[in-house]
Amino acid sequence: MPVRPSTPALLLVSLLFASLLFSSGADVNALRVRALQGDGNAALDLGNLYFEGREVPKNLAEAGRWWRQAAAKGNEVARGNLIFLNPPKETENYGPKKEVKFLGAEGKGHRLVFAIDKSGSMSGNRFEAAKTALIQTLRTLPPETHFMVYFFDTDAEPMPATDMLPATPQNVAFATKWVLERGVGGGTDPSQAIRWAFGLKPDTIWLLSDGQFPDQIGMLRQLNPQRAVRVNAIAFEDASGAAQLKSIADENGGVYQFVK
Repeated sequence: MPVRPSTPALLLVSLLFASLLFSSGADVNALRVRALQGDGNAALDLGNLYFEGREVPKNLAEAGRWWRQAAAKGNEVARGNLIFLNPPKETENYGPKKEVKFLGAEGKGHRLVFAIDKSGSMSGNRFEAAKTALIQTLRTLPPETHFMVYFFDTDAEPMPATDMLPATPQNVAFATKWVLERGVGGGTDPSQAIRWAFGLKPDTIWLLSDGQFPDQIGMLRQLNPQRAVRVNAIAFEDASGAAQLKSIADENGGVYQFVK
């Protein structure tokens, strides 16, 4: 089973550090001055105090405010604390913005789905190349992202998880092993994978296929009427489905790529 995020452990470490600091008589006002002058460590410690209600009244909003300031200075513990404190979508501005790319098609946001063709026509080096590209992307996911992978032929095969997984090293390793074990066979129909993907409320979906498949435009118009979800479409080593994939990308605010 996938390993859940270790963010609470990071939070505990930072809070214990703050306890040691303040047991030595450090002054809250001096700490605030240092934080206001741009000291990221001081901002982290001040956020910890507000989170615990120690030396100051407990105030989660203030904790978040100081942790955001620390995260903006590159403090990774503060970024972890913010992910612990807030749902994933609320953490997009806590650090430098890093959009994920898969085979040159850039995503948006932090909830990402990859739908990959594993039909019979993908057999051999083609499928291995697609899996390699997917694994390379998974290994570059920022820690605040959540991801899901579907493979599809006539039906869809989800990664064995009940929801998107946070991109911890353990979860990426789990996904990598699962991806490497997948094989090919069957026809080509991404319908089920697309429906399941939208059920996860993603920010971006990448759809990769090497051929033509049943028309998805009507279904996507129903699932994505406001184009809130970006759908990138990749024709992989075969341009026979290029027109169809380009239409999907164009209608859903995405990027079309032909990868040879």
